[in-house]
Amino acid sequence: MHRVFKKAVAGISALAMAATLSAVAAPVFAAENAQLESTKETLGSLLAGSEYASMEGISISEGTALRDLGSNTLIGNLYTVYHDSEVIGVVSELKGSDNQVLSTYHETDDVALQSAADTDTAVAFYRDGNSVMVYDGDTLTNVSNGEAVDAAPEQADLQELEIADSDLVQYAARSTTKQCVLSDFINNYRVRPATNGYGNVSWSAAIASLYNYKNGYMIDNAKALSANDVYDMAVGIYNTTMVGGTVDQVQELLATYGLNSTYKNGSLTINQVYENLSVRNKPVMIRMYSGGAVKYPSIDGVIYGCVHVENGDEVHDSYKIYDGQSGYSFNATVRIVDGWEVFSGSGSEPYSEWSGTFSFF
Repeated sequence: MHRVFKKAVAGISALAMAATLSAVAAPVFAAENAQLESTKETLGSLLAGSEYASMEGISISEGTALRDLGSNTLIGNLYTVYHDSEVIGVVSELKGSDNQVLSTYHETDDVALQSAADTDTAVAFYRDGNSVMVYDGDTLTNVSNGEAVDAAPEQADLQELEIADSDLVQYAARSTTKQCVLSDFINNYRVRPATNGYGNVSWSAAIASLYNYKNGYMIDNAKALSANDVYDMAVGIYNTTMVGGTVDQVQELLATYGLNSTYKNGSLTINQVYENLSVRNKPVMIRMYSGGAVKYPSIDGVIYGCVHVENGDEVHDSYKIYDGQSGYSFNATVRIVDGWEVFSGSGSEPYSEWSGTFSFF
């Protein structure tokens, strides 16, 4: 933005340039400050229910550009989050349907990102599907797992990380109720997405993860299912490689693996999800849509955590979801806006609708 502006005013006198700057800088900075303020409030809600819920010792960077890895298109902003001097995560903000901002918190222990923060190394951030990556001019790494990515941006606008605010206690969620997270599910039982499936077979990863969790088969256990195992079972049952994962097919496959389920169109309430997780120790499988009026094919995921948040006038429900399409987890929120339920979360797609739910008994 700064370079473009300089090109636009080349040849203008210093006095005229100063006047132009004073005219545009105030609203630009005001907008940036308003966005940062909104992000700090969102961060308080995203960290509710975590070990950092009090926001003590938490600081946040200035916003940096977040670009699509393939096209290099600007798609949103990214904020680095610290606890004391340790980088603990990043908040990515994308504009979804109806101009809603989709905020996602990605936990990280990426050595490259920590090194950049420690040494004031300039970096750039990119997104590919559900993954956020950091590029230091030499290596591209996934911030969630620290793994190097075999790709490099064609053009990178590197920027040093700068702390914007280191006193965020006031942004801690004021009240959290109905809070439960099945950390064991995401840490030990989630599986990687299928590699031999036709198109979207996110349902196969969700089913395999639920089966392993129910039976206590960690992913390194010989008895544990993979997403490919479930997909191959479906191919055998339906005698086609183009298994679409309809509701009936998914329920039949779930039953095949001893996961008897009920299905309802739409979402559950926070109380219903909490009962499944906390009382019955059963994650909830859901279907999600991305897009606005035009719905893209549904993606299946698993809710393994929930928290009800009241932060001043802001009241919403937050969910931790395993994404069967990407194999990673993300946070999603449900808010009531003008009497309508608004679901938003940025997983392998920018989801805008929780369209269906499989519950287990």
